[in-house]
Amino acid sequence: WKPVLENVESFASLIEAIGDLHPYAKIASRVLLSVVKVRYKRDNAMADLLEAMYELYGLVNKTGRLSDLDEYRKKLLKDMSSKTEECAKFIQDEARFTNFWIRTGSNVITGSRVDEKVREFTEAFVDLRRSFTEVGVLETEIRVANLADSSKIDNLTHVRGAGLDSGRACLEGTRVKTLGALRDWINNPNPDAPRVLFLLGGAGTGKSSIAHSIGVHLEARRRLGAFFSFNRTFQAERPPKYVFSTIAHDLANWDPTFRHALADVLHDHGALVGSVDITKQWKRLIAEPLKKVGLVGPVVVVIDAFDESSSASTPERRLLLKLLTEGSSELPSNFRILITSRPEHDVMRVVGRSEDGHRHINHISLDDSKEEATSDIERYLHHELASDDTLSEEALDDADFRLLVTKAEGLFQWAATACRVVLGSPAGLTLQERLNLRLGAVLGGGAFSLDDLYRSILEQHFQLDEPVLSERFRSVMAQILCASSPLSMDSLDELRRLATGGKRDEVTLVVQYMGPLLSGVSSRTSPIRPLHTSFRDFLTDKARSREWFVDLSAGHSTMALCCFRIMNERLSFNICHLDTSYVLNREIPDLESRLITFVSQSLSYASCSWKDHLAATHPPDLQQDVIRFLREKLLFWFELLSLLKCVNRAAPSLEALKGYENTASDSLRELLRDAISFIRRFAGVIAQAAPHVYISALPFSPTLSKVRTNYLPHFPSLPHVDGIRDRWPQDQAVLSRHTNIVGSVAYSLDGRYIVSGSADGTVRVWDAETGEVIHELSCDDWVCGVAFSPDGRHIAAALNDWTVRIWDSTTGEAVCEPLQGHQWGVLCVAYSPDGRRIVSGDGFGHICIRSVDTLGIINQLFCGDSGVACIAFSPSSGHIASGLDDRTVRVWDAVEGKAVGKPFKGHTSRVNSVLFSLDGLQIVSGSSDSTIRIWDFGTQQTIRTISHPLLDGVLSLSLSPDGKRIVSGCGNGGILIWDLETYGIGGGPLVGHSSTVCAVSFSPDGRHIVSGSSDATIRIWSAEEGASVESTRDASFSYPSKYKPARILDLRFGPLLAYSPDGRRIVSGSDDGVIEMWDADTGNSIGVALKGQSSKDIVCVRFSPDGRRLIVVSASKTPRVWDSTTLQPLGKRLRGHRDWVRDAHYSPDGRRIVSCSGDRTIRIWDAETYECLVGPLCGHENKVDSVAWSPDGTRIASGSWDGTVRVWDAETGQAVGEPFRGREGWIRCVSWSMDGRYLMSSTDGGTIRFWD
Repeated sequence: WKPVLENVESFASLIEAIGDLHPYAKIASRVLLSVVKVRYKRDNAMADLLEAMYELYGLVNKTGRLSDLDEYRKKLLKDMSSKTEECAKFIQDEARFTNFWIRTGSNVITGSRVDEKVREFTEAFVDLRRSFTEVGVLETEIRVANLADSSKIDNLTHVRGAGLDSGRACLEGTRVKTLGALRDWINNPNPDAPRVLFLLGGAGTGKSSIAHSIGVHLEARRRLGAFFSFNRTFQAERPPKYVFSTIAHDLANWDPTFRHALADVLHDHGALVGSVDITKQWKRLIAEPLKKVGLVGPVVVVIDAFDESSSASTPERRLLLKLLTEGSSELPSNFRILITSRPEHDVMRVVGRSEDGHRHINHISLDDSKEEATSDIERYLHHELASDDTLSEEALDDADFRLLVTKAEGLFQWAATACRVVLGSPAGLTLQERLNLRLGAVLGGGAFSLDDLYRSILEQHFQLDEPVLSERFRSVMAQILCASSPLSMDSLDELRRLATGGKRDEVTLVVQYMGPLLSGVSSRTSPIRPLHTSFRDFLTDKARSREWFVDLSAGHSTMALCCFRIMNERLSFNICHLDTSYVLNREIPDLESRLITFVSQSLSYASCSWKDHLAATHPPDLQQDVIRFLREKLLFWFELLSLLKCVNRAAPSLEALKGYENTASDSLRELLRDAISFIRRFAGVIAQAAPHVYISALPFSPTLSKVRTNYLPHFPSLPHVDGIRDRWPQDQAVLSRHTNIVGSVAYSLDGRYIVSGSADGTVRVWDAETGEVIHELSCDDWVCGVAFSPDGRHIAAALNDWTVRIWDSTTGEAVCEPLQGHQWGVLCVAYSPDGRRIVSGDGFGHICIRSVDTLGIINQLFCGDSGVACIAFSPSSGHIASGLDDRTVRVWDAVEGKAVGKPFKGHTSRVNSVLFSLDGLQIVSGSSDSTIRIWDFGTQQTIRTISHPLLDGVLSLSLSPDGKRIVSGCGNGGILIWDLETYGIGGGPLVGHSSTVCAVSFSPDGRHIVSGSSDATIRIWSAEEGASVESTRDASFSYPSKYKPARILDLRFGPLLAYSPDGRRIVSGSDDGVIEMWDADTGNSIGVALKGQSSKDIVCVRFSPDGRRLIVVSASKTPRVWDSTTLQPLGKRLRGHRDWVRDAHYSPDGRRIVSCSGDRTIRIWDAETYECLVGPLCGHENKVDSVAWSPDGTRIASGSWDGTVRVWDAETGQAVGEPFRGREGWIRCVSWSMDGRYLMSSTDGGTIRFWD
């Protein structure tokens, strides 16, 4: 019975989440337990029963996820429990009679009755097992659920290599007292015991060894939930933003119940998988699952070397410390977090709270354990040095050990380094001789600190009075310490030789003797890094290291030179030997292996990291290398960055070269600026496919572009494109995914992202470098205002539906439900600079001030019945300025919620934009009266009124980060930059938008301006030059293009724009039902625009081959033919489709028309009678968006939302061949080549494919 009982008990614990089943299982378990306690003998009938029960419960227990089963199987689970209870009670009752267990020939009647009942139970359990569709279906369902869980959790961002390392644990028998104190704290059953304990100690005191020792102890007892070790060398790989996601991942692998709870969270909040919002990670990935699972016994998470996570001044570290300490009070009482750290000021401030009533925090200081450390160091030294293979009489004596212990002064790092020095000495020497040789000076002197030990080790190998050696040591160590990520000996040596022309293996000559101080020196391909942070600190602190000081600025200069030399030497065309240029990077199956084969670690490092070194220094001898790089290797660099997924580093890196402009030639300055314009313009397409550096970006760059004129002659096979502009446009990039007015834009604080809000009901987050959409956040109404929080973690949006919404800027997930409280559409929103409050204003005159922490309304202000058009906080966060419809500016106390002074009066129309000066003493406002006013905050008087003929209704203002300039966006589509010292124009006008500029914003570095317009586009401009970079929308080539010029059309109009066959006229259709004919040469309207003939949006318009007719498709089910001369409709509508028609074309001979519809069908019509000739053609599984005739008119191609392209026989309507399938999304457009051999299709994801 025991195996059966174990299975039943496991079953009972597994269904705790199914409330209505749990009681049944518990009862069955208790009753069955009482049966086990009865003494009995096994017989055949009972054996069959036990086997049936064992197999049934064994099958069900193969899942840890019974709550995911359907209702039918849940009912079977209840039947199982009930039948088990009934069976157990029967056996319990019958077992009181002896003859139950002795069913022999003398008990025929009783025996047969009991056997029959036992068989009934056996058959019932067999039937229940069969009801689960044997093993297969249930196991499949279980495995699918578990695989889904595994997929979600495995995709969770987690750091590898930061976990427990048993090799770093303390020597057995050492640190007994400290480890005992930790175990007592972990096992303390008191619910009020501290959840968090800090183990504090200075450099080299053994904190990490203790952490790994307690980790090993806990792992052996299955009490270690997670272990995360910070390391200053790996700060980039182990940042604070990945701590909680890594811990959650480890906890999920440790405990299945936590795994299921975490999977549930990820199911409901899928965006958390890639989130770097550590607040949300803590709440959703740690706290929420822990509250659900009810883990038994102590559960410990260890975080080692917290002080090496990042600088104490960084927001990430402050937030991490806050969550670990304050958030831990909400965790289960058996959950423990051990944190080791140096006693730095931010940590000590938190530790001090334990003395102020914060009982969930405690600490142990290793400075109070000097006596234990001293005895343990002696034990450690005996273990390490006595294990050497020497004769006993040659071993060290006790006096030597005592002297070493005394010198260590309680620092384990001192002892460990000393042991590595002695054991690493030359062979052929006794241990005593090695000690005397390497540490004789140490043993003979007085006090000998860790710094003294480092100096002693270095002095044994390097004689700094030798100039060559002195320079080599410092430069090699500077290379190692300055590297953005650790590099191997081979990579360091290759970089060094190319930069300095030095001898091979110079790096080896230095690091081969530094095994006691550096890791990775025993292999040429292992990354080299300091074994302990204290050694790095020693070398870079001149007061401590003195003659061994390593100047990092000199190291950065060397590394910058190294990077450019290797790029100039190794970058080449098609560096990874790609087979074709017709696939995206993500579609190259062996890209990673190609990178390993063809791109060395040193070249990869140089291409991605040279900016890091230039940021610290600008070596003057680098200029010639920069010139060669820009003139010969620039495009090859863009190509490699694309393959390495680092295109977003290109523009900032080139910007860093501007430090050489003052000494550079005019041609170099022009080439550098042009290179920046080039990559800003084409970053998006280059990031997707490396070959498009050459086949898309270069041919479409302006004819006078320095990059074009320098590189295009080297690629004679590229297509020649006529009609390209001469110069870069003023805007640097055009972001055009919105479909309606862009009313608000803002940069993130780090300048990496742009957020925009539009009347199309979406908020979009863009990569400021590549122009790629990071998030598209859907709303229910017009988005009137957007703002980034000061820490960049959240985005707030003001909506016309009377709400304010907040999202996580990283994941795109809503932080909360829409915030209510306004009485009208919300027009503006802003965060306070201190990040503590959000303010929003609506069209009915209400202003709501909310707490960022609670999102509750702190104060609600009322401006009469005048709408609040704009709002801004003062730099101190103490005041709020609002611009109103009643032509005034009002200022409020942000804390008290009271008006400050009287309204600022002077504008004669609505105030659309308002901001404070950097010192908070002035207020700047822009108005529909076409003026900008600068006010004195104290006197409320106008200091200056800016008026200019180019100012036409000021809708938006933004202040530059240095406070010296203002940019304005106006109703006439112009953007102007104003100098606040002269009050004159300091830049612009920036021309590019075709309609009102509704929003402008300076980037945080003041170099760029982003603008949003009612033309539905966002543009990025250079604030320094007033110029920027635009991408060509589309090109339509004749066949072949070298015989006839290409025409370039603006795809914003797409199928709403068409040339007549003779090229003399253009017809356009609009979203307000207007069809208009234009003269293609003069651009003048000809004929009469048709207003009122169609009340619906025009979807597409096409000419007949003879140019006499038009087929017009509006947002309806019935296309219509029009006379292209009179612009009047002809005949009847084409009726038959059951959903909107989405495209239509005349056949090449003009006798037929083909149309496609959202009803998934295609129809072919007689162009004279308007009757359906063929169709409907069925086969697509979703809306058909595009159709096209083959050049000979015998076939039709169609593209659908189902992601396929199909070909049809135009006479019979039969499908020709199998459909073409892509992987990028729904098909937007299909087109034939002129010879009919190839098809081209484009998708909503921006991919173009060619099909045979």
